[in-house]
This record gives sequence, structure tokens and C-alpha cells, in this order.
Amino acid sequence: MLRFFRKIRSSLLNRDSYPKYLIYAIGEIVLVMLGILLALQVNNWNETRQEILYEKSTLLALKEDFQENQKELEKTLGQQNRVISFNTKLLEWFIENDPQNLADSVGAYLFRGAYSFFRPELILGSYNALIGVGRTDLIKNKDLRKRLAEFSSDVESGFEDHDHSMLLTANMEQMTSPYAAYLVPNDYFKLELNFNQEKERHQKALLGLMEEKAFISLLIQKTAIEKLRLYRQEKLLRRCNKILADITTELEKHP
Repeated sequence: MLRFFRKIRSSLLNRDSYPKYLIYAIGEIVLVMLGILLALQVNNWNETRQEILYEKSTLLALKEDFQENQKELEKTLGQQNRVISFNTKLLEWFIENDPQNLADSVGAYLFRGAYSFFRPELILGSYNALIGVGRTDLIKNKDLRKRLAEFSSDVESGFEDHDHSMLLTANMEQMTSPYAAYLVPNDYFKLELNFNQEKERHQKALLGLMEEKAFISLLIQKTAIEKLRLYRQEKLLRRCNKILADITTELEKHP
């Protein structure tokens, strides 16, 4: 092809046909420019296509992470609701001042309520990887980017009440340790324990626990913290659900 153009150029020069040569030269320049523009366009198309593929793979990774986060939050919310319910029933038992009322359930309320708390272990690997390489711009949806940043900020801030909750739990366990072993539910440790089958010890444990008035104050504080923890997890779940909805919408654009 180049040899063909050289022959034409040489022929025009030999004939002293400068006007025609000038037109030819301009045409050759135009062809070269068109070739460069076409090459740039193809390169841009390839880059755009690559960006779309990166965005899709990123969205799929985020979707997998947040589906796991959704499951984790739903699980811990159920556990938190149970803790709060058991704490409330234990408080009612103290207020009624009747050790025999719900006597067989007090141990469960103690171990699965007062001594328990749950926090979700959430996954942010895919999002943190994007931040690490400075490519959050791969996510074109601005609302989705904002929600991801807010979710990450909430998780990274941690549960500020964690240390206080642990301290309250430790104090309650220490305060009730003389009685707790005789109130433990038979299936709690998956062991053959017969403490609560010994009526006399069981009754004494109930009476002893009932006399620990300071325990009520600790339990009220712990229940309040667990309610705040529940509220925060509910908020995280709502954000998680919105993020998953946005991701699904974006993936529908890249079948």
C-alpha cells in the first residue's frame, strides 16, 4: 500500500503537476490522521470495554460480600432480640419477687440473656480492596458509592459500647457466680449436669440470686446497651439491603 502511494507521488512530481501533488499530499495527511483517529477510537473502545468488565467483576464481588453481611446481620438480630427478651423476663422475675415463678427458666434467662451479647462479623474485603488501589471510581452509581462509604464508616467506627458491655457482663457473672452453676439449663453446656435437679440447691440458688439487688441495676444497664446494639444492627441491615438493591440494578446494565 505504501509502495502504491510512493509511485503516485513520484509520478506527480516527475510531471511537474504541483497542484495535483499538493492535493495528493493533503489527502495523504488526511488519511494518516484518519488512521490515527481510528486507532485512538479502537483503543478508547477497548479501554471502555475493559472498564465495564472491571466494574462488573467488582459489583459481583461486592454483591457476594453484602449477601454474606445480610445473612450475618439477620442472624445476630435474631440473637440480640432473644437476649433482650430474656433480660426483660429476668427483670420481671426480680420485680415480682417470687423466686418460684418461672424457677426452671431463670437459668436460661441468666446464661442466654444477662451473660450474652452478639455483634456481627461483617465483610468489607472487596470495598477495602477498591479503596486500597484508589479505584472507587469503578462504581459509576454515585448513590451506591455513597452508601458503601457510609456502611464502611459505620463498621469501622466499631461498637463504642463494647468495653462497657463486657465490664457489666463480667461484674454480673462475678456477682452471681455462687448461684449460677445450680441454675444452669441442662442443655446449656451440652453436658450431663444435674445441678438443677437437686431441689434444695436449686431453691437456695434462686433465693440467693433474688437477694442480689445490685444485680438489677447492672442488668438494666446491660439491657439498655443491648437495645442500642440492636438498633445499630437494624440500621446496618437497612443499609445493606439498599446496597444490594443498587448492586442488582447496576448489574442489570451489564448482562
